[in-house]
Amino acid sequence: MTTSQLTRHQLDPAGTRGVQRMTIVLLVIGVAWALVKSAFQVIDGANLPLAALGFAVFVIPCLVVGRSAGVTGTTLTSRTHAAVQVLLLASFAVSTWAGWSTDAFTRDHWAPMAFGIVILAMSPYRPPREIAAYGTVLAIAVGGMIYVHATLTDAALPARASAVVSSAGILAVCYGAATFSRRTIEALQRWQARADVASDALADELRDNIAQSVHQDRLTILERDVVPFFTDLLERTRVTDDDRERARAIAGAIRGIMVADADRSWLTAIVERDSRSARSANIVDDSQLLAAGMDINERTALRALIGAIDDDPTVSGGFSITLARDDDGCVGVLSARLDTSEHSLRVRYDPFFAVMKIAFIRFSFDFHHSDLIVRFSYVRP
Repeated sequence: MTTSQLTRHQLDPAGTRGVQRMTIVLLVIGVAWALVKSAFQVIDGANLPLAALGFAVFVIPCLVVGRSAGVTGTTLTSRTHAAVQVLLLASFAVSTWAGWSTDAFTRDHWAPMAFGIVILAMSPYRPPREIAAYGTVLAIAVGGMIYVHATLTDAALPARASAVVSSAGILAVCYGAATFSRRTIEALQRWQARADVASDALADELRDNIAQSVHQDRLTILERDVVPFFTDLLERTRVTDDDRERARAIAGAIRGIMVADADRSWLTAIVERDSRSARSANIVDDSQLLAAGMDINERTALRALIGAIDDDPTVSGGFSITLARDDDGCVGVLSARLDTSEHSLRVRYDPFFAVMKIAFIRFSFDFHHSDLIVRFSYVRP
């Protein structure tokens, strides 16, 4: 994926979580500004029902953007972004109709500033090029409507000047937001490149240790069971039926251990190896080895969440993870009981949920009566 297609939210979902409150604040400011200026337009003679309708249509895209900024909300896709821009333009068109007969409409309309605020609020969640492109189209459309209105109503200000001033505000915000977003994305990519180099070096360093550890485990099995058996045989002159049964039992035990290792998914392995909770056993149900279908981002996000839950002292009874197939791929469900409030849960887990939302194609969580249910979906290749 190129820089022009990336967003700050994709590269740094946990860090972008700090922008969510600012996004909500910006949207509230935009709605408040539109409400106040609409009221003044009505006082100056604009049509009340149409002015109210224009304001209501403007609130809808603000709600869409606000919901997309949340951890549990839907992702702000390119299609959703386009719908937001269409609704913004529709609200301006209705508001233009409401104030068609008033000269104050051309001189002091709420849309340019309010639209710029919405564009600024969306900038962390859409690619810079898309922000600039959609913002340009919106600015041209707004300027065109204001030019037509000023021309047909013979406004006091020149039509071209009114159109340019209104469009310039939107263009300044959208280009500024796109430039800042691009610089932030480039900085994040440089940081990730340095982190990848360090990660590769650490992986090379640990690979030999892991291989040696696995080899040592196999030697331990041989030294504990096989070597004493063969030593005992060499010390005697003949092989008995009991020796045959013992050899068969040792072979079956070793085969069972190796088959069990082969049948374990990485998810089962890390839960068994990394679990630090002695309160109860954590359960992984992955009989079809579906965890193998996760990519590196999905594995990292899920493992981070598992580690956070395992370290949480409010978790009682451990946790369970179930992976199963569905029509679109694979779906996972993680459940745990936490003796805490929803506010405390969000404070602790929202950064992990933010990463899960980006890593998986679908993600949701529910916390009810101390039961945390996390659902995630992914496509198995």
